[in-house]
Amino acid sequence: MLRHTGRTMIFLAFASIAPLAHAQGTISPEKLALIRQLNDLLQVRNNATQISELLDNFFVEQLKQSFEATIAVDPSLTPTQKKRIIESFAARLDATNRKIRERVAQRIDFAAIAEEFQTEIYDQLFTTEELQALVAFYRSPVGQKIVTLTPRMAAEAVQKAQLKLWPQMDMVLRELLTEELKRYGIKGPPARTRD
Repeated sequence: MLRHTGRTMIFLAFASIAPLAHAQGTISPEKLALIRQLNDLLQVRNNATQISELLDNFFVEQLKQSFEATIAVDPSLTPTQKKRIIESFAARLDATNRKIRERVAQRIDFAAIAEEFQTEIYDQLFTTEELQALVAFYRSPVGQKIVTLTPRMAAEAVQKAQLKLWPQMDMVLRELLTEELKRYGIKGPPARTRD
């Protein structure tokens, strides 16, 4: 279920901005052509997919680590019980993620949605002349370097965010894990997963 949290976050971010943008039908043909060139140069479709997968993996991994760390330090559980609970949780999480991925892939093209919203946003925020300048820049070696490095920069940003945001995220996850632990009859707050 949480595997698609990143995709959901990206979708909601775009969705919250999209109503401010013009309908695609009102974009001049010249401006629309420039925006499409920019979307292609920026590899919007590919990057949206890569970034959403990166975020999905991050959230799922954090949840698994938190849950396992909490179970591992529970003195009321035997090693066999700990193993069974962790395996059960992982199986449930993996099965749910598989179902979500399959159904979402059948019904929603996140990359196309990102490209559509990007088009609407560029139409609203940039003039034709500014779009021409952006296209020229992203055709340049420096512009292409930015495009090439964007997935890497996003991955590094997530890693840095993990270090800085983890203490706050940990509290939220511990609250959620407390609820999940109740399903297994385990009482008390989960242990801190990291300092």
